[in-house]
Amino acid sequence: MTLVNPFAPPYAHRMKTVAVIAAIVSAVIAHSVSAQVVISEFMAKNDETLADGDGNYSDWIELYNTGSNTVDLTGWYLSDDTNTLTKWVFPSKSIAAGEFLVVFASGQETANYTDSLGYLHTTFKLSGSGESVVLTQSDGTTIEDSFVDYPEQDDDVSYGLEQESSYSYLVVEEQDATAFVGISEPASTWNMTNFADSAWLSGQTGVGYEESESGSSVYTSMINLDVGDDMFDESSRPPSTYDSAYIRVAFTLTDAAGISQLALRMKYDDGFVAYINGTEVASANAPDSPTYDSSATVEHAGTVYEDFTILNAGSYLQNGTNVLAIHGLDYSVTPAPGVVFDFFVMPELTGITIGDIQTNTAMYFENPTPDADNVFGVLGFVGDTSFTVDRGFFTNTFNVEISCNTDGAAIYYTTDGTTPATDNGTLYASAITINKTTVLRAAAFITGYQPSDVDTQTYIFLEDIIAQGTSVASLEPEFPSSSVNEQKFDYGMDTNITQSATYSNLIEDSLKAIPSISIVTDPDNLFSASTGIYVNPEEEGEAWERETSIELINPDGTDGFQINGGIRIRGASSTKTTNPKHSFRFFFRSEYGTSRLNYALFGEDGVDSFKRMDLRTGQNFSWASQTPEYATWLYDIFTRDSHRDMNQPYTAGEYYHLYINGMYWGLY
Repeated sequence: MTLVNPFAPPYAHRMKTVAVIAAIVSAVIAHSVSAQVVISEFMAKNDETLADGDGNYSDWIELYNTGSNTVDLTGWYLSDDTNTLTKWVFPSKSIAAGEFLVVFASGQETANYTDSLGYLHTTFKLSGSGESVVLTQSDGTTIEDSFVDYPEQDDDVSYGLEQESSYSYLVVEEQDATAFVGISEPASTWNMTNFADSAWLSGQTGVGYEESESGSSVYTSMINLDVGDDMFDESSRPPSTYDSAYIRVAFTLTDAAGISQLALRMKYDDGFVAYINGTEVASANAPDSPTYDSSATVEHAGTVYEDFTILNAGSYLQNGTNVLAIHGLDYSVTPAPGVVFDFFVMPELTGITIGDIQTNTAMYFENPTPDADNVFGVLGFVGDTSFTVDRGFFTNTFNVEISCNTDGAAIYYTTDGTTPATDNGTLYASAITINKTTVLRAAAFITGYQPSDVDTQTYIFLEDIIAQGTSVASLEPEFPSSSVNEQKFDYGMDTNITQSATYSNLIEDSLKAIPSISIVTDPDNLFSASTGIYVNPEEEGEAWERETSIELINPDGTDGFQINGGIRIRGASSTKTTNPKHSFRFFFRSEYGTSRLNYALFGEDGVDSFKRMDLRTGQNFSWASQTPEYATWLYDIFTRDSHRDMNQPYTAGEYYHLYINGMYWGLY
């Protein structure tokens, strides 16, 4: 069977150096006729997955004994070269039936090095660009198992053999739960099955609360067990809060021994420690040994599930009643105007029953499992989409074709700003006619493979940009026709200017006099009353960050960039809903595709790599503050550039026109 992670979102947002794996790669796997010990998994680019006994993240190779007898590996060999099978020899070592063995390929100078954790180390390293890994018996010629010419590898993604698996959904959304707010320490048995929780609050997951002066909401629709009355005391001034809540969710098993691993998925704001039948199994943003008055160590948005793999499930599961117990932790904040008080926990738990290793199918594993069974693999990564016409400014109708160099990939596209998926958008079949300002997004899919990243192209027709005026009717992305949450809107360009005999002939040249930035995102990310950042501008933090595409379009046709990242509203007094023109902050993280923007935004004299970027609009003496007659747009940039010219510390800045989903949004 082809095993695909059933819990993953439509896109796993990572920067892939792996371009394309176009077919099942069984041809690279070779075994001896009677192979009992197989190379079950290896990692050639170990950045942070598994540390060795020296604290280093070296390449590693996992072996597995598929047989019923112990195999003596003494005198066997591992190598990364099919022409030199005896590169590294095993010292005295055996591998029991059904046992895994991890060997680090760290390139040691001595052949018999064992680190402080007992790991063996080879004298060679693995190549991330692709080579071979070979296990040879003690005669030096009989190849027990091998991956010959394995494909290019990616950071912290392992490669290995598929294993058959089946799933049991143990804890799902809206499952019965109980909760106790940490106003005092609960009994030490609170996380065990024999604990009596009848006096606790009862309801269903998710568990949490949300208090906001503006009435905006992130979690309210997902909260089924509200603990706000106990965690948030509004009667005091300023309001007081408790930062811990204890949660219990029971589930029943009839064959606990058959479950090898557990997959815990968590939405959490801001931290947690999870237990199963009293055994700690996972945690995030939690202090050591948390108590009833502990807080999360950092803020964390709980809007997206995060996955935690729990190994050796059989050691703490039992037939009959089991309990998933969670010590939820809120990040302590200082009460102040505009501060949102919230807490949220939503767990899902799935049991994984592992079957036989499939020795003829190799897969990538974005959740590596060294020293454990392989789950949640993909056969490969679908290559990025390509467009025959690149982003820019246009005057004439044209056709654009979209392609993908992965054979058999289905391409879906959208023109309304939303993310293309197999259940959202249009299946690409032929060239697309572009005759107006259009935001075109595309991604490619193959069943069993990791989809491509979403690529975005913005095609700007200045004639209809100028004609937009205050109308949004010409654009496919949706824009609110009236205020949302009292947020003021002022779309497009002022017709007093665009229809002026003095200025109308200057506008096109002005729009191409400086670079433009195009933001393309699902309109709900901006304008949804409950979750849109533009219509809840005073909200802040990671919970109010949304995914977006950012493009730089140079008017002279030179290369700009397109990158996927996070977007938030930035500013202080400018975040009032009476202001129609907010500022933005972009974040570049691996979860969106790449952890940095690598582009010389400020020319040769500036840095060329960024983790975040601000897009700032004028506030004082500006159109937005109703004082356009004083809006010179020169004060800040002139002051900063003067500091630079005097060899003083300064903040670099440039001017840009901004478009949001194809709508002109002003000078930034």
